[in-house]
Amino acid sequence: MFPVGAVESNAMVPLSQRDELHRSPAVSAGGEQLAVMSGGDPRDADHFDLYSCFPSAVQVQAHELHLGSDRPFTVTGGMTFAGGPLDNYNFQALAKMVEVLRAQPGTTGLVTCISGMITKHGMAMWSTNPPADGFRFADVSDETSARTAVRDLAPDHDGPARIDGYTVVHSRTGEPERAIVIATTPDGRRAVAASTNTELAAAMLDDEWCGRDVQIAGSTFR
Repeated sequence: MFPVGAVESNAMVPLSQRDELHRSPAVSAGGEQLAVMSGGDPRDADHFDLYSCFPSAVQVQAHELHLGSDRPFTVTGGMTFAGGPLDNYNFQALAKMVEVLRAQPGTTGLVTCISGMITKHGMAMWSTNPPADGFRFADVSDETSARTAVRDLAPDHDGPARIDGYTVVHSRTGEPERAIVIATTPDGRRAVAASTNTELAAAMLDDEWCGRDVQIAGSTFR
């Protein structure tokens, strides 16, 4: 089993500052660099295991790598089913990928990893055939930073803001108890706020709130 090439990005851009919450330039930059080093586009790999800490992480990676929805994105079944004790999931994914590739000599497999809120990213191509030019590695942190548009933060904003993204936190009994939003202020800055209004949190589960205006006062919204 041979590592064909590997790429990583250590550009730490907080989620709240990213202009596009649904994008991960580190993945696209990494995929492009891996293609240059390996001589083949990562989307043409025969097998994949995209890091699956949560569904949106898989969706973001698939989008950045231009993978069609008809492709299997995992060889393990994903972290939810394969488990990831003590941040060990990538080793489990790699172990399974080795089994898959050895069963199909000559094929290739792409294994990816993520840290934080889709913040740091890495990927490696593997094959039963040795790479013609030897193993190659690249750090695409600078390219990632250059591609990631950011917004200034507005921690003390008091007034209206438009929701870019949000989540609802549940209690241990499964009831919605708190909502958190990332929103853009009228002057183009970014605010993060929360609400403990359980009725509001429940409503955000039933309807789409991205694009709606809310009133923010410091760290809270209504």
